[in-house]
Amino acid sequence: MRVMVLTRFFQSGQTTHALELARELARQGHAVTVLTQGRSHPDAWEFGTQALAQEAIETLEAEETEHALSLARLAKPEILHVHSSDLIPLAKAIAQEEACPLVVTAHGLGVARAHPEIAKADRVIAVGPRIYQELAGQGIGRLSLIANGVDTDRFRPGRKGRPFQIAYVGRIDGRKRSGLMELIEAVAMIPGARLLIASNERPVHRACVSLGWVWDVAPLLAESHVVVGTGRAIREGMASGCAALVLGATYRGVVSPAALENGQNGALWFPQDGGEAPKKDIIRRDLVRLLQDDRHRRALGRWGREYACRHFSLKQMVQEIVGLYQEAVFERVSQP
Repeated sequence: MRVMVLTRFFQSGQTTHALELARELARQGHAVTVLTQGRSHPDAWEFGTQALAQEAIETLEAEETEHALSLARLAKPEILHVHSSDLIPLAKAIAQEEACPLVVTAHGLGVARAHPEIAKADRVIAVGPRIYQELAGQGIGRLSLIANGVDTDRFRPGRKGRPFQIAYVGRIDGRKRSGLMELIEAVAMIPGARLLIASNERPVHRACVSLGWVWDVAPLLAESHVVVGTGRAIREGMASGCAALVLGATYRGVVSPAALENGQNGALWFPQDGGEAPKKDIIRRDLVRLLQDDRHRRALGRWGREYACRHFSLKQMVQEIVGLYQEAVFERVSQP
């Protein structure tokens, strides 16, 4: 199947998701082209084009809509899959001209309000239950819940020696900044703990080492004892055998079997109660227990690895998405 992926290139889990999807589609035998329009973050563009080239995937950059339409004519996609919400109008124009189904993945809240044309997509994918619930409540049909997939061959446990290493992974914005500062202050109160921050911002504090944005966090997570973050970072950390703390705009504590609730399709999802305001003393308490109770932490790491392999497989995610592609194409060709 000829698939065109539309995405922007910037420092975010959304870009990582789109790149991982494109690469796995190619590995599964599909012909993939990646198209972007507008400015890209230089580092994201360099990393993305190199990663895609490893799977012989062509990356196209359009200056304006007419240029993008001309590039799409040459690619002749059978499926158009857009990931950046501000590219939905462009995707709609390409889909109409190429007479191919349009698939939209919503990576965050508020997509339908900002871009009501999403309602006309042939398929809509939500990467999390809150996004799914919001879209369903706004009347978006042909909606599926497919979470971020993780390459569990690349993300796997390594040697986790000393010191006790905590990795914060993820994009920092105005909602998450205060939570990160509470984490830094919590680690400052724990002798022997080391905090590495892989993010778009570089906090300066004696208790942490700021690495900047790290595109391949697999080596970092392989040697870390704890991962802190949300979404993709938690999944990658669990696959790497880390104990996981969910910290974003709110704090939801340690990921464990007792802290999860049943979700769709037999999988388990993180609780959707919103969590609590991040507080350094609470975060410190949870980290100290993981530091002092080595047996408990190792058990969480083993459980997380097994759970990630069962529920977060990149190959399984892509197979589910390809199933949606096939449904959309069949519906299109079946129309009189």
